[in-house]
Amino acid sequence: MVTGDVVRKPDPACLDRILGACGSRAAVYAGDVRDDWELVRRHRAERPAAPPVRGVIVGAEATALRPLGVDATVRATTDLIPLLRWWAAA
Repeated sequence: MVTGDVVRKPDPACLDRILGACGSRAAVYAGDVRDDWELVRRHRAERPAAPPVRGVIVGAEATALRPLGVDATVRATTDLIPLLRWWAAA
């Protein structure tokens, strides 16, 4: 877990720390506010050689943030499982 005491959103260093600690080749970042999507967007733009990260917005702000280009939106965290299965099968 990376907290705001270490690095603050939307600084892409948040994802650098997570991806590095996990040794991930790809990741899905789920958040519930605009800064969460901005974090993913900046990570992609500023670190093109980094492992790919998909951004999912969960909850009340999901519909409002869809026009910003988020990869997916879901109503609840329980909706992430079918989405991850669908992405894995694609």
